[in-house]
Amino acid sequence: MGLLSKLLGGMAPVDVMRADLFMEYHPQNTHTRTSTGKAAVQWVSLGSHDPNVRPFLVALLYARILAAHAETRTKLFELIDVISKRNVSDEGRTGFSFPEWMLHVGFGVPDQKIWPWVLVDSHRALSEPKLYNATLLAFPKSRYFGINLKMAFGQERIFAPASALIAITSYAESTDQKGRYELAVLLWQVNEFYGSPDRVRIGSESKALAAATTAIRTHDLRTPKNKRVATDSAFLSVGFSHANVPNSQRLPSPEITLFAKKNPRTGKHCPWLPTHSHSHHTPPHSGCQVPFLLPGV
Repeated sequence: MGLLSKLLGGMAPVDVMRADLFMEYHPQNTHTRTSTGKAAVQWVSLGSHDPNVRPFLVALLYARILAAHAETRTKLFELIDVISKRNVSDEGRTGFSFPEWMLHVGFGVPDQKIWPWVLVDSHRALSEPKLYNATLLAFPKSRYFGINLKMAFGQERIFAPASALIAITSYAESTDQKGRYELAVLLWQVNEFYGSPDRVRIGSESKALAAATTAIRTHDLRTPKNKRVATDSAFLSVGFSHANVPNSQRLPSPEITLFAKKNPRTGKHCPWLPTHSHSHHTPPHSGCQVPFLLPGV
């Protein structure tokens, strides 16, 4: 039994979904004026066919990259902090359009562009892409989600931070305004779990996701000052530098699938019950697509 499995409950994890990130990057050199990146994301269903699990994988990939790459940690944290709060504030209308991000290389080498990248529909449009595999794992006993990330060798200073932005952008472009709002709240709460990039630690991504989903479900959201707000009947306070919050910023509805419903048969939370109909996606033995619970339940 692996160390991660032991730490997270001692039961073999269940593969839920995988994101295959195909990335092709051409660095700036003396012959080219700018660096360019193209990417394609393929979502592969494993233990669940419900696209509502994708935000969990996106959030875990983001948190893993934060922990693993100190050089770009602060900048990546700040980018996600700003854009997630904007999307929470306007309920997903802003979208996830990140500003240009250049990496200073030094030693006479031209600065390289971490962002933006061009997202294409298929990896077949890329000539020689590098591949990152991010697999969402569920640990039934501990009720935690985890991630298994396999990264192609080379150019990690560019590819690692870019992979998080690529996954976020891919999901945001594939969903609607409500989906972007849900993702924004989740990413915001992951950042609030850490408080600052200086507090990010290796192996903390599962705890960050569990804390985020618990805060969302209990309507007890963390603010940037590490104070908790009781929000049962209040509005969603993003607490940036203001105390005033528009009345339209209400809490996510309990009916939003990202934030879990209860299985009507068992009374337990199922993270992937479909929005409208349970019957055609639900195995008869459990009432859930896979027999485990959302983090923090």
